Amino acid sequence: MEHTIDSEPAVADAVVDQITLDIHGWGTHLDALGHCHLRGMAYNGRRDDTVLGPEGLRRLWVAATRGGIFTCGVLLDIAQLRGVEWLDPTEFVTADDLDRAEQAAGLTVESGDALIVHVGLDARLSAHPDAAPRCRAGLDTSAVLWLRERDAAIFGGDCIERLPSGDPDLDLPLHRLGLARIGLTFLEWLALDRLVQVVDRFGRSEFLLTAAPLVIASVCRVAAQSVRHVLTARPCALSFCYMGVGAASNRSCGWFVGACSTYGS
Repeated sequence: MEHTIDSEPAVADAVVDQITLDIHGWGTHLDALGHCHLRGMAYNGRRDDTVLGPEGLRRLWVAATRGGIFTCGVLLDIAQLRGVEWLDPTEFVTADDLDRAEQAAGLTVESGDALIVHVGLDARLSAHPDAAPRCRAGLDTSAVLWLRERDAAIFGGDCIERLPSGDPDLDLPLHRLGLARIGLTFLEWLALDRLVQVVDRFGRSEFLLTAAPLVIASVCRVAAQSVRHVLTARPCALSFCYMGVGAASNRSCGWFVGACSTYGS
């Protein structure tokens, strides 16, 4: 993020601000469905030339999330499952990993859930601050198809697909299949340390997830503001979180976790 300040030419003794965000960096952000295409087609069978124009996205931008995100979240901790602090950048998260992580957590990812996957990226970057950002552990194609089988609505975490993917036909299987074919919403590069700590403390991997994406016309990515979690029993819609204040109704017990910090800016 770059912040500049200058005098206000139209008003004496006043100053104005300008903030520039690099949304396509490693900061926490939300991907629009029109961000990635597959073989010339975007989500719902729309051709590239009907989706993207010189002004930006004509369709499939972030308007669908203008009301915010409010759904059940599920954390699957793959690093913990494998008994390591972090996954090596060459490692894949597979469908089998997700199955075993479900069993370890004693739950099942359900239709409409937000799946959050933890691979220990924060710990790895702390130990290896000079690590190449373009080489990271992440999902393989089997795990992407697993998301479709579970009918998850959102994927997020401290990983995406493994970079590089290792698949000659799909350089970005999570993006190209997840966005252009499945219609997933992506919350990318969440910093999960606080969530992992509270999940471990209470022994519960289900929570309420809320997020407030910036709504800017025609863009393919936006910064995700106020990504928050509240540990809660289903049904998650009985708990709420607003502007940093977590609460629960008398029909569902919950604990406020707070905002996810983000990678970069």
